[in-house]
Amino acid sequence: MSEFNIVFAADSNYLPYTFVAVQSIIDHADIAHNSSDSKDVFVFNILVDDSVNIKDLESRCDAFSSRNHAAAVDSQFKILHVDKELFKDFPQFNSSGSYSTYYRMVIDEIFDETVKKVLYLDVDMLILADVRELFNSVDLTNHIYAAALDSYLFSSSDKYHLIKKSGSGGKDKKLALSSYVNAGMLLISLDNWRAANIRQKCIECMHTIKVKYHDQDVLNYLVEDPVFVSTAWNMQTSYLGCITVSNGRIINMHTKKTVDESLYHDSLPVPLAQCIENPRIVHFVSHKPWVKPYQINYGDTPPVFTHEHFKWVNQWFDTAERVPEFAEVLSGLRFDHLICANTNIQSLNQRLIIESNKRRSLRNQMIALNLSTFFIMLVLLILFAD
Repeated sequence: MSEFNIVFAADSNYLPYTFVAVQSIIDHADIAHNSSDSKDVFVFNILVDDSVNIKDLESRCDAFSSRNHAAAVDSQFKILHVDKELFKDFPQFNSSGSYSTYYRMVIDEIFDETVKKVLYLDVDMLILADVRELFNSVDLTNHIYAAALDSYLFSSSDKYHLIKKSGSGGKDKKLALSSYVNAGMLLISLDNWRAANIRQKCIECMHTIKVKYHDQDVLNYLVEDPVFVSTAWNMQTSYLGCITVSNGRIINMHTKKTVDESLYHDSLPVPLAQCIENPRIVHFVSHKPWVKPYQINYGDTPPVFTHEHFKWVNQWFDTAERVPEFAEVLSGLRFDHLICANTNIQSLNQRLIIESNKRRSLRNQMIALNLSTFFIMLVLLILFAD
């Protein structure tokens, strides 16, 4: 029997979705991966703040473990309180005022020195493979963590993400997007994390640099040599909005050019097309399944959802419906695909209108420029003719 420690961070709003992720982990554990005749144990360490009723959560955890007693692995829960006052000076993660994204900064304080490796996961994930594959296949001997490339590389025309200093102790730094990781999945070496004093450096950085993507920026700022794992282990749904697969080729929808994946051999060890076709973990970064897409205001760039996205969202719904511990929140979340299809059509029409208006504006500018040039030339001809 072996223990595998998996870490989530959540406040009271995100606990139901955390348990959907946990259920998907249990569902995809394969008995063949057990390290002995007895079951392995998945230990789910949930970092919470004072918005969570600990006794109520412990009761739900017990019910979850009892209900899944026949699974390929056993499940245990550890509820760990984090003082969110430590992060009160940091930018809030969203409109709900959550600081939970920062709780992973103190991950080294949670475990004793007997635990060497932990897997941190964001709560907006659907796990579609046995996570022990990740634990057992990655060598972190000389690295702080393993992670997957962020889709930022293909959603921007820039090659760098500039982080500017905000205090006397900071300094500007250009982060190459070709090595910028998404921090939603981190396989962490706790020994190396402690040796590099990442916790203290993260907290100091939050006071000396300006961040756009919260502690993800900080981790990329501090850690320059992660182990890059296949994007299949963190298939961000935002990839579907910035690349498209055509005849096996990856096309950047921003630049309209074919992506030469050989340029990113280190950070993309597995071709993106394969990752999209066979994701190990789906990360709902661009749209959360618990939010109906026709209720989202994306401004001038309304969402258009792909077949793959709908497929993964449906799997998330199927999993959510099998988590009775949070049925009061999770039941009835599945949305009407006909309404979403109509939303897609409206979104596409809106995008066409936007593009048409841009082209009309550009055409009018060109006409005005040509007319101006014509009249200037005419005046010059008249003057020189005299």
